[in-house]
Amino acid sequence: RYPPPKCHPETRKGIQTAILEWIHSQQNGRPVFWIHGPAGVGKSAVAQTIAELAEIRGSLGASFFFSRSHGERGRAEYLFPTIAYQLAVRIGEFNKVVTQTLRKNPGVLRSSLDIQFEELFLNTCGSAMKLGGKWMHQPRVIIIDGLDECTETVFQQHIILLIASVLKDKLPFRFLIFSRPEPQIREAFQAHVPQSILRQTSLDKDSWDARQDMKRFLESG
Repeated sequence: RYPPPKCHPETRKGIQTAILEWIHSQQNGRPVFWIHGPAGVGKSAVAQTIAELAEIRGSLGASFFFSRSHGERGRAEYLFPTIAYQLAVRIGEFNKVVTQTLRKNPGVLRSSLDIQFEELFLNTCGSAMKLGGKWMHQPRVIIIDGLDECTETVFQQHIILLIASVLKDKLPFRFLIFSRPEPQIREAFQAHVPQSILRQTSLDKDSWDARQDMKRFLESG
């Protein structure tokens, strides 16, 4: 994103710490973290900051920032090709497999969301894991910001369904999802993601942390 929204260095420390601990925990039984809140509370700023910190620490898998007002970034069919590309850049074994996939079937980039997910992510992960490597032993986070900004509400729910479908496979990834608490998104999480493996928290304008953040921001100016 340009210019990317980022947290002020002295704000949102509590949620940033919680997310980073969740990413790096070796005993984490909850591979999905849903952070929700109304417009304007800084969800995208937190997502961008976490992406940068995870990149520095070598624990970023991929990130995608939905936006209705930015063409392709509002369309679901660009989600998994983008994730696959970023994973290929960061993980050599993933690069080998996804390169082979695209050579055999370049049309997958124009396929349905389900086929893209299966060919570019699920099958590629399985084949890359068979190749081994250090990447399998350090969980990487896949960040999806602004899910409610995906232009088709049916795809908002379907993305959650697809992610939920692979949680039993014990892939070395964690999914960090930011969105407004829209009814269809809340419904999808409740219907498809067992609460035992879902962590969630709300960013609220009126929370004590938000008031403290505003105080720090004004004092720093």
